[in-house]
Amino acid sequence: MTELEREIPRARAPSQKQTLIRQYQEQMRALLPEEQVEAAQKLNQLTGVTGPAPDPSAADALWSAIETEQDERKRQELIREYLLVIAPLELEERTERFSKLNARFGAQ
Repeated sequence: MTELEREIPRARAPSQKQTLIRQYQEQMRALLPEEQVEAAQKLNQLTGVTGPAPDPSAADALWSAIETEQDERKRQELIREYLLVIAPLELEERTERFSKLNARFGAQ
């Protein structure tokens, strides 16, 4: 991933950049959830993506869905989405939410 992190900002052609981004995203899937969040943040930095201000209510809604979801596969998808939603939050809040997630679902 380190090599891709160097190549993405240097890519000239949009198609080349998109290919590198896809490769980076593929490699992200092999990471642990908390590492995926960090890698997603790094990718956003590399590509210059700035999103809207973090919305804690979106994370709250996802948390409620995670807690009530009975299908484990769907719950895992919601958890991945939750991790992406909490990534732009302030470090303290993100850490608190991640700890809560890990305490509730980490052993599954």
